[in-house]
Amino acid sequence: MMEAEIVEGFGRLLIEGSPTNWLRQYGYILPKTKKLQQLVPNPLQDKVGEVIAYMLEHKLPVRILIYKPRQKGSSTISMGVFDWWCKRYGHNGYLVGNQLDNCDNLWKILKTYNDNDGYDWGFTTEVLAKTAAYGCGATAKWATAKNAESGRSATIGALVMTEIARWAEGDDGKVQDAGKVFSSLLGGVPKLPDTLVIAESTVRGGSGLFYEQWQEAKTLDQVKAGDYEFGDFVKIFMPWYVFDDSFIPCRDAAEEQGIRDGSTALNEEERQREAEWQTRYKLQPGHIKYMRMRLKECDYDPEERDREEPTTVESGFYAAQP
Repeated sequence: MMEAEIVEGFGRLLIEGSPTNWLRQYGYILPKTKKLQQLVPNPLQDKVGEVIAYMLEHKLPVRILIYKPRQKGSSTISMGVFDWWCKRYGHNGYLVGNQLDNCDNLWKILKTYNDNDGYDWGFTTEVLAKTAAYGCGATAKWATAKNAESGRSATIGALVMTEIARWAEGDDGKVQDAGKVFSSLLGGVPKLPDTLVIAESTVRGGSGLFYEQWQEAKTLDQVKAGDYEFGDFVKIFMPWYVFDDSFIPCRDAAEEQGIRDGSTALNEEERQREAEWQTRYKLQPGHIKYMRMRLKECDYDPEERDREEPTTVESGFYAAQP
């Protein structure tokens, strides 16, 4: 065999053996700037890849539960993995969300991946408004949780359920029994090593479907230690401050000092919270400035900010339910 063929074969093994390898080389996204750019995985996305790699290596069903911070790429990685799964294993895929616009936005991520996928899978893929057809024989579609009945009758090999904490909200996606819909959809995915389920959500207080699933799910460390039942969800949480974009540089030394000593904090409660962030987590003034901006964007509601930008699992769950 020629050296070039060996190199090509090794490259294909890497790409077809790992969704994150494919995404690193061939995954393109449209961020807020609307300028196409190659995906560079952040800590949350890297953790998803780590969990998948472990589960695949040990021939375990891939079941991932993501405690989703606001706009930190959870849906981006979820749809990338979903797309790779349909292509790699030829499984049918199903996306279920809480609202029409939410599903539509995630489907656009899928379309962007496919429109810019430079890897030679040996077939083509057509992504339409609500369905996708893969040349390997797989199909994919989306629906709101309220209208997800049709997904229960088909065998699904790749399932993404988004904003599950909010399935009981809204008009177009509201369901009476979110837990029942969740269990029914989950039952449509065989517990086989090459199947995928990702459930992701921003939090909505310390109760409901997502909260209950989180209590039962395992960390990757628990799985590695043997505290795991076949088909359990592996849970992933990342605090807001691990992301590069959760930092805004201070204008000058005076602004930095005002943040460090708390003299420019909004109130005493915020001053104490900021002091704790700096001492316990070794955060810098730029991190605090970012959270001050987020507090303003949340209409100065610290509980809403803590749900969207959780520091700990508890800080998000136990912020009051909106």
